[in-house]
Amino acid sequence: MISIRRPLAVATVLAAGLVASVALPSLASAATPVAAATTACPAPAANRLVEGGSLTAGKSLTSPNGVFKLTLATDGSLTLFNTTTGGRRWVQQGWTGAHLDLRTGGKLVLVAKDGSVRWANNVAATCSTVWVHDSGYLVSSHGTVVDWNAPASTTTLTVPASIAPAPSPTPTPTPTPTPTPTPTPVVPARNVSQLPFSSTAPWNTSMGTGAKFESATGAMTAKLALTTPTLNSSRWSIAVFYATTSDPVATVTNPNTGQVVQVRVPRNTAPTYGTDKHVGVIQPDGFTAYEFYKMTNVGTDQWTSTRIVKQDLRTDGMKDGSRASGVSFFAGLIRTQELKKLSINHTLALGISDAQLKSGPVWPARTQDSNGTTAYSGTIPMGTLFAIPSTVDVSKLALSAEGKALAKALQNYGAHVLIRSGTQALYCEHTCDPTQAANLVKDWRTLSPLLRAVTNNTATNVAGGGTRLAPALPAVS
Repeated sequence: MISIRRPLAVATVLAAGLVASVALPSLASAATPVAAATTACPAPAANRLVEGGSLTAGKSLTSPNGVFKLTLATDGSLTLFNTTTGGRRWVQQGWTGAHLDLRTGGKLVLVAKDGSVRWANNVAATCSTVWVHDSGYLVSSHGTVVDWNAPASTTTLTVPASIAPAPSPTPTPTPTPTPTPTPTPVVPARNVSQLPFSSTAPWNTSMGTGAKFESATGAMTAKLALTTPTLNSSRWSIAVFYATTSDPVATVTNPNTGQVVQVRVPRNTAPTYGTDKHVGVIQPDGFTAYEFYKMTNVGTDQWTSTRIVKQDLRTDGMKDGSRASGVSFFAGLIRTQELKKLSINHTLALGISDAQLKSGPVWPARTQDSNGTTAYSGTIPMGTLFAIPSTVDVSKLALSAEGKALAKALQNYGAHVLIRSGTQALYCEHTCDPTQAANLVKDWRTLSPLLRAVTNNTATNVAGGGTRLAPALPAVS
């Protein structure tokens, strides 16, 4: 009888930061034959987890197309997010020092520092692989079978050949290629999910050389200094989520009017802290968006909202909106990706207090708060445009990189008063980097005193008219 010794497991570290077990045969005596080891299980590879492998703090798995990434943070939490938009697809709370293991038998577990299992997907399969799907799902599969995925999917996910290679096809003769005409170059269309609205929208029109500014002691400009400048992001701001065709169709009901809409809403959708609970959900087509006010989850794929607005991000955003000013809340919102790129090419939305606001909206605002006639006691109408005059040399200011981007935006485009706030506030979407947001707050307090009210901003003389300080944005496809 031939005896075979079991292989020894040796840890190897992959380029993507995964730790996997690789089997090496033990030594046998020259007189004892050794049988060749065979296995049908996938080999360790970058951006996938095989049985016996681990994901440690600071490491990640990336989808083949590079769009989605699963990261294990230093606090032990797992986050699956879109690398382009910053939007989170799935989050699993963790514990400092935790690591993610794919155990023999297919179970994926989040293990605390003390060795206790804090979360598991309870899969039972042979030769499992964990990876990130191109459409934004964390997947556990064996062969061509998907055993588990997060978040939940309403469509069938398939395993690509790179994860479960298909048999090599029989070679066929290569046909003689037929020459094709050189295609006409295509100018990339502007991504309205990130930089919304038409190029001629007031939010996308830069300041003109004909702009007239109030003096520092003018009624509106002086009143702006009444409150402390801040930036709302994780609190009292707008949470933006990006739906895919795999996200469930949810029912959103306005309890006050009975309005009901059926719209795709990712299951991880949640508003920022505060009573406004503004949530924006961009649909899979990339240009249809829904604006919700006081959005509240009341069950699986069931929501309520006291203001529901369907928005086409290819228009000017002036027809309707869930803000008090009656225009889209996507107008003037600082987006995560543009802040990362330090390039803000639109006006900013500015919130000020009742003590600063004056009843009677001006263009481009359409409306004001319902109690504005009695609550407002200031000198600044809803819709007023403020900007830093071009005569101010902002390059001489001691600003962070984020502050320089903000200064450029306030000088080239300005900020419209579009919302009532407890203090003088700008708005960044909920996924904005906290460090970058903190830099903006600090530098916003330096830049705010430089703002002046623009006195000749109208629908027929946008931003004062004249030669524009910045070129027009690319057209929307």
